[in-house]
Amino acid sequence: MALTSLDKVKEWLKLQTTVVDDELLQRLIDSASAFIERWLGFNILRHEVIDWFDGKGKNEIVLTKPHILSINSIAIDDRIIAPDQYRHADWWIILKNECFPRGRRNVRIAYDIGFDNVPADIENVVIDLVGLAYSEQDRIGFQSKSLAGETVSFFTGALSDRSKVALEHYKRVIPG
Repeated sequence: MALTSLDKVKEWLKLQTTVVDDELLQRLIDSASAFIERWLGFNILRHEVIDWFDGKGKNEIVLTKPHILSINSIAIDDRIIAPDQYRHADWWIILKNECFPRGRRNVRIAYDIGFDNVPADIENVVIDLVGLAYSEQDRIGFQSKSLAGETVSFFTGALSDRSKVALEHYKRVIPG
């Protein structure tokens, strides 16, 4: 799913484009959006995740996905746990009056992760990537170019340092 709009990219690049350029820019937006989601390891916009966990005889389970928005359901051995029988605290699900019984993949938790809207810094990284890819059309494969005694070097990395810094705090770090 696109993490920015064609209009925002055109505004940033100060472009008045043709239909052909609009199609190219939209492909670059889709590609950059997919790249960012792969780099971060999760889909940015809200979506449901269903995970199966091993019960360990304790009253808590640590969830595995980042940016948890809500818990939709919890089931132990196909028995639904009522929302008033647990609480959600950061990465943890904590049962109030019982434990998750020991078992292999006997706990099913459905929860929403991601963001309701694309965070501005992630959107700006996508726009930067699109702008970089769009400007590289005439210099694919070049690291530098010399002309009239001057040499111009081109950025050849996947993400700039600025983009990496913007994205780093969204990467998943499993709590200890």
